[in-house]
Amino acid sequence: MIIYEVNIELNPEIVNEYDEWLDGHIEQMLQFEGFISAQKLNSIEGEQYFLTVQYNVKTQEDLDRYLRNHAEKIRNEGLNLFKDNFKAHRRIMKIIRSYPQISTSN
Repeated sequence: MIIYEVNIELNPEIVNEYDEWLDGHIEQMLQFEGFISAQKLNSIEGEQYFLTVQYNVKTQEDLDRYLRNHAEKIRNEGLNLFKDNFKAHRRIMKIIRSYPQISTSN
């Protein structure tokens, strides 16, 4: 499993509009082969507002296909709408091990 993470720093004036747009964008991303699920998270640090989207992608090959064939078009949609009112940084992480919760029942 691959986690494709997008960290977004938003200009405060566009927070609500961007957040609404992002829901549809996430739904669109989940249509790509290998994209299994996503989580949207937020944080506020002082006056700055951040969103993070973590996409769970089945394989590195699925992510590579998206990056090669679709990423530029998809990214440009947000850039055309919101111009320089946001910054996005991306990370790709591979899950190397998962740890289940240990039952503590007596």
